[in-house]
Amino acid sequence: MRKQAVIARVVGAAFCCGAVGLKASAAAPPAIVHVGCGGGTAVVIGDGFGPDAKVMLWSPSDGAARNAAGAPVEVPTQAVPAVPPSEAKTVSPVRVVDDRALYAALPTSPAVMWVRTANGVSSPRVINRPEIWLASDDRPAAGDRLRLFGRCFLPDPFSIKSTVALRSAETGKLVPAKIFELSEQVTWNLDDHEIDAMIPDGLRPGAYDVFVNAGHYGFAGWSAPYRISISAGRDLAAAMCRPDEPSRAAPYRIWRVTKAAADGVHDDSGAIQAVIDSAAAQGSGLVQLPSGLIAIARTLHVRPGIVLRGSGRGATSIVVWPGNPLHDTLPPVALTPSLDWQRGYSADWVPYMNTAPMVWMETQSGIQDMTLVGGPGATCAVFIAARDWHNVSENVSIVHTDIETTQRPGVFRGRYGLVSMGILIASSTRCVTLFQCRLTCPAPLVMLPGRLENFGTHIIGNTITVSPRNETDNAGTASSTHALVEDNVLVRGARALGFFRGCNHNWVFNNTISDVAYRINGGELLMSEYGVGFWRGFCSAAGDRTIKAAGAAWKPGQFLECSDRVFVFVEAGRGFGQIRQVTGNTQDTLSVDAPWDVAPDTSTRFSVLPLTYRNLYINNTATNCDSRIEFAYGSLVDCVVSGQRTQRCEGLSATALHEPQGNGPSAGCVVAYNEFSWNRLIELSGIHLQEAGRDRPPRQDGSGEPFEPGSVIGNAVRSNEVMDFRNYPLNQYYSLWHNLKPWEDAAISIAGGSYNVIEDNYASRGPVGIRVGPGKGNLVIHNMFDAVTSTVLDRGEDTILIGNSDPSGHPLP
Repeated sequence: MRKQAVIARVVGAAFCCGAVGLKASAAAPPAIVHVGCGGGTAVVIGDGFGPDAKVMLWSPSDGAARNAAGAPVEVPTQAVPAVPPSEAKTVSPVRVVDDRALYAALPTSPAVMWVRTANGVSSPRVINRPEIWLASDDRPAAGDRLRLFGRCFLPDPFSIKSTVALRSAETGKLVPAKIFELSEQVTWNLDDHEIDAMIPDGLRPGAYDVFVNAGHYGFAGWSAPYRISISAGRDLAAAMCRPDEPSRAAPYRIWRVTKAAADGVHDDSGAIQAVIDSAAAQGSGLVQLPSGLIAIARTLHVRPGIVLRGSGRGATSIVVWPGNPLHDTLPPVALTPSLDWQRGYSADWVPYMNTAPMVWMETQSGIQDMTLVGGPGATCAVFIAARDWHNVSENVSIVHTDIETTQRPGVFRGRYGLVSMGILIASSTRCVTLFQCRLTCPAPLVMLPGRLENFGTHIIGNTITVSPRNETDNAGTASSTHALVEDNVLVRGARALGFFRGCNHNWVFNNTISDVAYRINGGELLMSEYGVGFWRGFCSAAGDRTIKAAGAAWKPGQFLECSDRVFVFVEAGRGFGQIRQVTGNTQDTLSVDAPWDVAPDTSTRFSVLPLTYRNLYINNTATNCDSRIEFAYGSLVDCVVSGQRTQRCEGLSATALHEPQGNGPSAGCVVAYNEFSWNRLIELSGIHLQEAGRDRPPRQDGSGEPFEPGSVIGNAVRSNEVMDFRNYPLNQYYSLWHNLKPWEDAAISIAGGSYNVIEDNYASRGPVGIRVGPGKGNLVIHNMFDAVTSTVLDRGEDTILIGNSDPSGHPLP
């Protein structure tokens, strides 16, 4: 969290509180695995801390060359010192929990950190440096606006200015970029997570590394490089995918449809298709439709290179006349088959589609400025898919278009069918854009998984309504990465936005959600659902970037076949808390993307799993929903949830799901290292992080079983307001989370996890302020309670309570 640190009061409180539950220090020096962001009390996860652990902090000097205007002309490359310099400061921890976790009051600005014990000093860890997680476009052109998203972008103090610079991979030259002011005044949970820059005109095409510096020019103040490719220009299809940016399309020809009757009765599909085919035969172009009601009885195939434009939505309407239904079926595409170990890819849905789309777009194409109205025979308004599942649908756009479909086809009992869809995406994609459209459909947007991740989807400024009410989700996306989902109005869905089959590095901002009602399987508002992990067990050996699994029998390379990124999470034993992305596998050994901070050994238990990872959920609003914003039913790791506003909804939650795998152990999921901050929840609300469905192995008692920390690890729930909170049984998770005990409903609950921070929150008018369930060493610090029956319901182990109070400032026991 980016706010002024509360170091003095935190450290002061620490002197009167001794360490709890410490194990004997190991002979090896300590090691750092994870550090929470500063600006408050941060959790530090690692190994070998012990009761004498101290935190060392050092702020590097400037060291960067700058020109007369103060802009940098180089990125410092100074090595991080292995040991603390003489000017490093010692910080006493707020509390050392045990040999793998401590809490410390950290600054908000970039710094280098070490942990020192009698056994030595850890390797250094740079904290609070800017991190670029995604960009609005990885292939921009010179002169484009480039939006960068991540964290720690906001300088401290605010008078310092941030910097964006591009460095040519070919020449090494550093080029500063102009920065856009996002608002007249600083908005913490926008400015800290987004920074916009103008790519200089005339910049030579090629590969560039982008850097962000939040005003501290020493090497610790610079982000790691983020690679983009500056393109020489944009063709028509690519330019239409970024209608909100000043992109300049290459010259193109306009073709006009002149032979359409446009009377709403006679079939105009042949006349339109002839013009599209003629334009495509000459390479590309914009096909202009006349005004009127344009009836079609065949699917319009918008070929690659073509943008089909109407005369305005409402002025040009493509309709299916009831007297002449759509005659086509699913276009001739080969959809993605499932793997021998993982199902659910797009080809598995073919038996349920029975789809005759009004418009089919393969790739490099778009539609804009029109209305599509479904009718008999049309169970899909727009179908986006490449002919062959090995290919990607790229630069496909739907802009300023209204889509209305009303059929509600039934399915035979026991079959999971697709209802009438507005937009169906059925192949892997790159840069699909839905911009300022209005969709009113039983299933407005359905994206099925292909073999690759769906990269760079933009869903911006749309109004998406489910009709009939609560039929299915407003938008369901699969294997989504580097997507921008912002400024949408999502109404009357069974869910608002569902991420299925993976979700990482996405920006979900400023969306408005209402009237999402209770269903037996539904109701979650912004949810990533990807079931359970792929494997769970013990390590038999480990190398610098490898881990060998005891008893595994994988297909070599199988985890690279998956449509989503696969990770290793060390959930118990040596190396606890480490997360690495899988880069390959043999029958029993995984390769990972970075060296281990703490080498696993035979005590190490780990899971192989997909993650909902490094997403930014900022300033979304939900009202009048019989449900909650469930961010993950599976795994949620290293995400930021900030500025959500809910009223008459059931609040915010994330669930680490565990389900049995045959006769073996459950395949574990995890909710770890997330930040929930500056959220305001009014009526029926709460913030709930917990695991579900797991039978835990016993605690370490000399039998060789590792310590069991649970699945909710190292999260920060900070500076939230929860008022008039009380849940009720009209929710599919109620009995799971609360066991039908309304007197235990809490404003904030952590259950099934350890080493979480609950800090500076305000809870007013409800049964329980903070509920701590099974787990160890959770920190409840400086929270305030008003008209709460029970302030802290503690069912954890070694829970740490510091400085909590009532509204008058009176400390609570």
